[in-house]
Amino acid sequence: MDGGGMRKLLGPVLVLVSVTLLSGCRSPGTNSPADKSEVRQSNHTIQELCDFPKKFYTDQFRVDKLQVEVIATKPVTEKIGAGNGCDYHPADSDYEYLGYISLDAPSATWSPSSTPSPTATFPARVLVVDGISIIATPSPAKTVPPGTTTSAQYVLLTATIDGWRGEFEFIGRDDRTTETGARVLVGMIRSLKN
Repeated sequence: MDGGGMRKLLGPVLVLVSVTLLSGCRSPGTNSPADKSEVRQSNHTIQELCDFPKKFYTDQFRVDKLQVEVIATKPVTEKIGAGNGCDYHPADSDYEYLGYISLDAPSATWSPSSTPSPTATFPARVLVVDGISIIATPSPAKTVPPGTTTSAQYVLLTATIDGWRGEFEFIGRDDRTTETGARVLVGMIRSLKN
C-alpha cells in the first residue's frame, strides 16, 4: 500500500481513537452517568487500614514484628476508596502468610462478590457482632511455607456496613480466634468507613 492509501486508512482510525479518548474526559461537576458510578472515599488512609489488625496478629499469633504490604500499588497516604487491602507476614519469614484485610467503599455499580464454598471440615456460618452479620467461610488451604506439606486452613470473614464491604482472612485455628477476628472486622469497618 502506498503512502496516500495508508493515510486514507489511518485517518478514520485516528479520528475514532481521538473521539474515544476525549469522550472519557469531562469537566468537573457534571452530572454525567460516569458520576453515578464513582466510588466514595473515607477520610482515613490505607496506612490506617493496614495498621488496624496488627494487635490481632500480635495477640492471636504471637507475631511481634509484621511485614505489611499494600495489595494494590497505591501509596499508603491515599484515602480509602476501592481496591484497598493489606497482606501480613511475619517480618522474620519470607514465606509464611498470616492473612489480609480489605475495605472497599460502595459505588452505584457495587455488587457483592461470591464467597468461597464451605467444606466438610469448615462449613460457612454466620456470626453476629454488635448487630452486624459476618459470614465466615473457608479459604482454600495454603501451604506454609511453599514447597512443604504443612498446610493451614484460613477463614475469610466478610461483612458490609452502610455499603462498605470489609474482608479479613487469617488462620482459623478455633472458634475463639474466629470470633475475635469478627470483632476486629466490625471495628475496622465502623472506624474507617467515614
